[in-house]
Amino acid sequence: MSNQVKVGLFTLFALAGIVAVYYMLSNFQHTGYQMAIHFQNTNGLQIGSAVQLAGVDVGAVTDIQLLPDQTAAVICNINEKNTIYRESQFVITTTLTGQSSVQIFPPKNLADATPLPRRILPEEQMPNGVLPPSLADLASAGQARLKELDVTLAVVNRELPHIVGEFNLLAVHSDALIVHTDGTLQELAAELNATIVQVDRVIAVGGQNLIGVSQDVHGLVASNRTQLNEMIRNLAATSASAQQSMKALAEITSDPSLKQSLLSTAANVADATAQLKAIAGDIHSITGDPNVQSNLRGAVSNLATAIARADDLLSNFSAAQGGTQGMPSQAIPAPSGSPGPSVSPAPNGSPAPPQFSRRRGGGGFVLATAQVRETWSNAGGGPASDVAITLLPRLPMHATIGADDLGYSTKYDLLIDSARSSGLTLSGGILYSTLGFKAVVDPNGLFGLDARLYDPKHPKFDLYGQLRLSQRLQLFYGERNIFFGSGTRTPSFGLQVKT
Repeated sequence: MSNQVKVGLFTLFALAGIVAVYYMLSNFQHTGYQMAIHFQNTNGLQIGSAVQLAGVDVGAVTDIQLLPDQTAAVICNINEKNTIYRESQFVITTTLTGQSSVQIFPPKNLADATPLPRRILPEEQMPNGVLPPSLADLASAGQARLKELDVTLAVVNRELPHIVGEFNLLAVHSDALIVHTDGTLQELAAELNATIVQVDRVIAVGGQNLIGVSQDVHGLVASNRTQLNEMIRNLAATSASAQQSMKALAEITSDPSLKQSLLSTAANVADATAQLKAIAGDIHSITGDPNVQSNLRGAVSNLATAIARADDLLSNFSAAQGGTQGMPSQAIPAPSGSPGPSVSPAPNGSPAPPQFSRRRGGGGFVLATAQVRETWSNAGGGPASDVAITLLPRLPMHATIGADDLGYSTKYDLLIDSARSSGLTLSGGILYSTLGFKAVVDPNGLFGLDARLYDPKHPKFDLYGQLRLSQRLQLFYGERNIFFGSGTRTPSFGLQVKT
């Protein structure tokens, strides 16, 4: 084949290729949609350059127009199936081979992005594109950073000698501190060693003492084994006796007659309480007046004097009766004008009826005794006055009537007293206008004790110690409500006089 034929065939194929390319471009241009991007500089971008969305070809540059303000509008043809958003970034990039393209970076949140209209917008509505920084821009920025670095190095060079001096001073102080700490640690180690030696010595001595004590205890147990066995047997016998006592107590408490007696006693106490309440109301209405209270104190004093005089008269009468023992008894005439009883001799030599007499410090009949207490406490105000009258105090069972805190919130007492021994008296009944119990230990010595438990709804416990100053005068000190309701404890002291 000649060269002319080859040239002709190549020309035909070239024309066919050009026609095909033009047809493809025309077809591509007509199958997509047009959009325009505004750039300040196209940086050598050519018509036909690729348009990429996230690195994927989605179109091509079909035209570049110079606008009146000396900027450029790049016309792009975008595939129909791709949507471009206004919030996207449009950048002209250039490869190392000099090929330029338009890169579109979509926004991060497509849900809030606005799609661009699929047409060429006016210049003021076109999205703006940017160019990547060039080498010149990088060089300019680098020069600015180098200038700032020079300034920083100058400051460092100026301050470095001072910093070095401070560091040297700190190093010197650190060395001195380390040397001092080392010496202190050595002294502490020496003291710790001495302490350990002393502790070892104490432990050794203590161990020897424990060994000696153990040996002593062992010898004591060995030498008193018989006594210990006897003590254990006694404890076992005591336990058995206590068990028998509890059984006997259970049998007593299960007795119907005892239960009925207790119910009757409770009913009698309730009746007595009602009567006491009525009496207390009357007494309260009387003692509420200050003048009456003053008169009551005077009356108590007069009553004490009268009781003392009656005691003297009864003592003389007892002495007179004692002087007639061994002589025939005869009637004692009554005062003139009034009949009186006479004393007849006992028939058939039987013992004569007891002659009641009153002797100070001894036995005999006593009608009543009175007690007055003056109490000071931290509650403020003056002293609180208490008055109590004991009826038939020499009998094993007697009664006490009294009033407490006269002139303030007066409370009343009605107690049944039981003399358990010469120095112990137990009382129960109405105490401070409520149910209560009282125990008095007064062995006629220097010291005594007075304990009171009352108010079942809000239990209170009072405890007083007594110091005898004379036969009838005592000094006491104690606290009210010492166990229940610690917030209301009331220290109290005062004097009490007994007739």
